[in-house]
Amino acid sequence: MPATFPKWMWWVPSRRGSLACSSTPSTSTQTTRMHPATHRWLPWSPICSAPLPHDLVCTPAATSRKIPTMVPAKPRPKPEPSPGMATAIIAPQRETITGVSDIPESQDDSEVLLIVMTGNDVGHIHRLARNQPLNIIGREDQAGVQVLDAEISRRHAAVRYDPQTEGFLISDLGSRNGTKLNDTLLESEQPLAIGDKVGLGSTLLRVSRATEPEAKYARQMVQVALRDGLTGAYNRRFLDERLLSEMAFAQRHGMPLGLLMLDLDHFKQVNDTFGHQAGDAVLQRLRSLLEEQVRTEDVVARYGGEEFAVLCRETDEGSAAVVAERLCRAVERGGFRYDGQPIEVTVSIGIAISLDVNVDGPESLVRQADLALYSAKQAGRNCWRVASRTHSVTE
Repeated sequence: MPATFPKWMWWVPSRRGSLACSSTPSTSTQTTRMHPATHRWLPWSPICSAPLPHDLVCTPAATSRKIPTMVPAKPRPKPEPSPGMATAIIAPQRETITGVSDIPESQDDSEVLLIVMTGNDVGHIHRLARNQPLNIIGREDQAGVQVLDAEISRRHAAVRYDPQTEGFLISDLGSRNGTKLNDTLLESEQPLAIGDKVGLGSTLLRVSRATEPEAKYARQMVQVALRDGLTGAYNRRFLDERLLSEMAFAQRHGMPLGLLMLDLDHFKQVNDTFGHQAGDAVLQRLRSLLEEQVRTEDVVARYGGEEFAVLCRETDEGSAAVVAERLCRAVERGGFRYDGQPIEVTVSIGIAISLDVNVDGPESLVRQADLALYSAKQAGRNCWRVASRTHSVTE
């Protein structure tokens, strides 16, 4: 390392030149920003405007406009949840539960939940807060009960706790499509009862208590509705619905949305050589590796067979390329074994960014990522390619 460089810099060798990296933000005029969904401060990358997935800031040492191959960064450990807090993504004043293990057991009969029965967020569970003046229901990021449904307003309805009756009251906030309580359009503030159904756009919420059998059943409903039975990753249905809402969010805010399509290389040979149980074990281990290497708010889903998808909000081509390279190297060094036998596993990745390719919806974004994936396969596998406006794919 040159003696003149600051101590915080280190050098990573690359096929296209060296890369100077640091574990602290650069000294540019804007080094951090707050993520709109998670309200957490994130580092900025000097090579692109989107935040890097982990604590890594990179400055290319060469002048080539191509993104260099990087040695994967050691993943940052996920923070342990505080007592009583769900392990899902939780914005301030909001608790949204998206998985079976995310629903904490409660012995408080007065705790009230809103369970999403239909719509894009089916299976999600929101806990109503008594210590807030209003629990806003709507599309906006600040909503206490955020519902990603294009048919509802940013601030659609509100639920407040009434200490005199020790119950919750719901009212419409002048929404475009109105709010229904048990199929009746709300015209004034009304009390909520356990078992009530609240209709907003194409979304139906059901009022429940945390200790009711219905809430326990919701845990199983979440598992079936959102998760792949073999790997535990989100399933194709959840990915399709989340992709639709994330694209709408990206278009509203003018932000890039990154989609990475991954496919295991020569997976048929793994099944033929080691057996299908070994193949299943590889898929399960792959899901675990992918989730370790991406941000908490990124979505890892099994698209079908040996193909997975990673959906990254607010991620442009530069950051997506960093993620793809790290995933390739993590899988290559993943230490896959079955019944004591090592199994060599690699993946090919196709990248599509919503602002960089001609897309008119989720299907076309997936199609562009698939084309880039095919190009990565043609290039020899164990690599990634990016779809763009001017060229079908780039490295």
